[in-house]
Amino acid sequence: MYTIKRLASYFLFIWFLTSSSNAFAQGTDFRKTYNDTKQADTTRILALYDLIWEKVYTNLDTAEVLAKLGLDGELTLKHPKFKSKFYNAFGAIYQLKGDYIAAVNFYQQGLKLSEQLNDLRGQTIMLGNIGSIYIKIQEYKLALNTLKKCLSVMKKLKDEYSQASIYNNFCIIYLATQDYDLSMQYALQSKALYEKYNDKNMLVYCHNNIANIYEVKNMNNEALENYKIALKYAQETENITEIARTYSEIGNLLSKRGEYAEAFDYLKKAEKLAKENDDVDTQTEIYLALYEHYKVKKQYADALVSLEKHHVFKDSLMKETKQREISHIQFEYDYQKKVTQDSLKMEGERAMSLEKIKAKNAEIASAKIMLTAIIIVVALLIIVSLIIYNRFKLTQRQKHIIEEKNRQTEVQKLIIEEKQKEILDSINYAKRIQDSLLHNFETIKRFFSDTFVLSDPKDIVSGDFYWLSKHTSSESKLSNGRSQITEMYYVAVCDSTGHGVPGGFMSLLNMAYLSEAINERGITEPHKIFDYARERLISTISKNDQKDGFDGVLMRFDKRMEFENKQLISTNFSLSYSAAYNSPILIRNNELIELASDKMPVGYGERTEKFTNYTQEINKGDIIYIYTDGYADQFGGPRGKKFKYKQLNDLLLSINNEPMDEQLKILSKTFNDWKGNIEQVDDVCMVGIKI
Repeated sequence: MYTIKRLASYFLFIWFLTSSSNAFAQGTDFRKTYNDTKQADTTRILALYDLIWEKVYTNLDTAEVLAKLGLDGELTLKHPKFKSKFYNAFGAIYQLKGDYIAAVNFYQQGLKLSEQLNDLRGQTIMLGNIGSIYIKIQEYKLALNTLKKCLSVMKKLKDEYSQASIYNNFCIIYLATQDYDLSMQYALQSKALYEKYNDKNMLVYCHNNIANIYEVKNMNNEALENYKIALKYAQETENITEIARTYSEIGNLLSKRGEYAEAFDYLKKAEKLAKENDDVDTQTEIYLALYEHYKVKKQYADALVSLEKHHVFKDSLMKETKQREISHIQFEYDYQKKVTQDSLKMEGERAMSLEKIKAKNAEIASAKIMLTAIIIVVALLIIVSLIIYNRFKLTQRQKHIIEEKNRQTEVQKLIIEEKQKEILDSINYAKRIQDSLLHNFETIKRFFSDTFVLSDPKDIVSGDFYWLSKHTSSESKLSNGRSQITEMYYVAVCDSTGHGVPGGFMSLLNMAYLSEAINERGITEPHKIFDYARERLISTISKNDQKDGFDGVLMRFDKRMEFENKQLISTNFSLSYSAAYNSPILIRNNELIELASDKMPVGYGERTEKFTNYTQEINKGDIIYIYTDGYADQFGGPRGKKFKYKQLNDLLLSINNEPMDEQLKILSKTFNDWKGNIEQVDDVCMVGIKI
C-alpha cells in the first residue's frame, strides 16, 4: 500500500511546478535572456527564476548559487517585490535536500512578503509548500491548519483547479490519522475536480488514494477496481513511475486474495519498470512482496534472494530520507502595572509643617525681644538656602549631562551589538549553505562502505572542502556480446585560497565549477575537470595577477559492471586522479606510498601546462587518504612546533589496520591534543577510503 511519505511527495512536486513564472515560451534560453542587459529588469528577473527551476531537478548546487544571486542581486534590490519568488526557490532547494527547518524558514519569509504585498497567488504557493513539509514529517495537525489557510486564499482567487490538490492532501492526512470516512470524502471531491478539468495524470493519484482507503477497510474488490482505473490513466499519460507502483499495488492485493500466479505477473512487471526507472522506494516494496510470494510457493532460494534485495533497498531508502523535526514555537506575553500613592501620609506631613510654622510665628510674636536675632537667622537661612539651591541645580545639570552621555553610550553599545549579531548571523547563514553542500558524504558509502571524513574549520566557515559526485555512463555493447555499464564516483578534497568568510565563498565557487564541469559540460576525466575549473577561475576572479583558486586532489573511482542477458557477470574497479600540489597517500600491505602530483594550483599560477591524468591500480584492502595542509601545519606539542607531513603519514601508517570510524577518532584526538591551547592556524579536511 502507498506510504504517507510517498503520497506527500506527489503534492510537493505539484507545488513546485506551480511555482515557475510561466512567462516564457517553451524552449526559451533563460540564461541568455537573463544575461541580455537590453531586456527589461522584470523580464531578466523572471528568466533567472525559471533558470533556477531548470536546475532544481538537475543540479541543486548550481540552483542554490543562482537563487542567492536572485535574492541578493542588484535587480532584486531595485524590484523587491520579486524577493518572494527567490525565497520560494531557496525553500524548494532545501526541501529537496531534506533540510526541512531551513526550507520552512525560507517559505515563511516568502509568505510574510507575499502578505505585505497582498500577493494572494504567492501566499497559496508558500502555504502549500509548508503544508507539504508538515505532511512529510507527519505533523498532521500543523499540516491541516496550514492547508486550510491555503484553501481559503484559493477560494478568494476562485482557483478551483488548485483546490483539488488541497482536497487530495486532506485525503492523505485523514488516511494517515485513520479517519477513513473523511479521507474518502475529500478523495472524491478531488477526483470530481480533476475529472472536470480532464487531468488524467492527477486522476492516477486520486484513484490510487481511493484504492488505499478501500484496501485498509478490507473492501478488496473496490480497491482492485480503482487500482486498475489508476493503471489505465497512468498508461495513457505514460507515467512510468506510477505504472510500476500501481503494478506493485495490484500484485500485493492479488497476493492477499491468494491469486498468486496473476499476482506474480504484476510484481515482475513492476520490478522491471522500477529497475529501469531507478525507483528505490517501489523496488523495496516489490522485493518484500516477492519474498512473501516465493515463501508461500516454497521456493526458498528465490525467497532468500528477494529478501536480501529488500533489505539492501530498505537500507538505502532509510539513508536517503531523513526526518527532521520542525519545532512550533509559541510566545506568551504578560504585562502587569501597579501604581500606589499614599496621599493621606503626604497630607499628614503637610499639616505637621503648618503647625510648626504656626508655632514658630507664635514664638516670634510672643518673644519680640528675639525679633532681631530671628530676622538675622532667617536672612542667614535664606542665603544658605539660595546657595544650597544653586548647588542643587548645578548638581542636577551635571547629573543630566552624565545620564545623557550614559544613554548615548548604551545606544552605541546596542548598535555595535546589533551589527555584530548581523555579521555573525550572516556568517552562520553562510555556514549553513556550505554545510548543506558538504553533508552528502553518506552517498559515497553506496560505493565504498568503509570511509571517514574529518572536517575542522579554523573559523565558522571553511575554505577547505570535500566534494562528491556520481556519473553513470550509458550502456555499451562489448565484442563478446555482453553489455557494460560504468558508474563513476568522484571524490575531491581541496584547500581554497584563504579561510573564514573569504575562504567559504571561494569553496562554494570552486564546488560550483567542479559540478558545472561534470553535470553541464559533460567532462569526465579528472585532469580535464581541473583544467576547466582553472580556466573558469582565471576568467572570472583572478584579475590583476590575483592568485585565487585552490590546491587539492580529484579522484575518480570507476565501477565497471558486465551483464549477460541482464544478469550481472563481473565487476571491476579502477582509479584515476589529478592532483594540484597535494599528494594522495596509498597504504597497501602496511606500506605507505605517496602518489604523484602536479606542483601547480587550480587557478592563476606561474605554470600553465595541462594537469596530468594519473592512473593507479587498486586492490581490495587498500586505503587511500586525501588531505589538505591544515593538519600538518598546525603548531603545538611540547615545543610549539608544526605537526609536519612525515609525522602525519607515520600516524596514518600506524592506525591503518584500525576500523575507519576508530581512525577518525584517533586523528581528531591527536590533532586536538597536539593543538592544546594554541590557536588553530588553518582549516583541516581529510578523507579516508578503504577499498
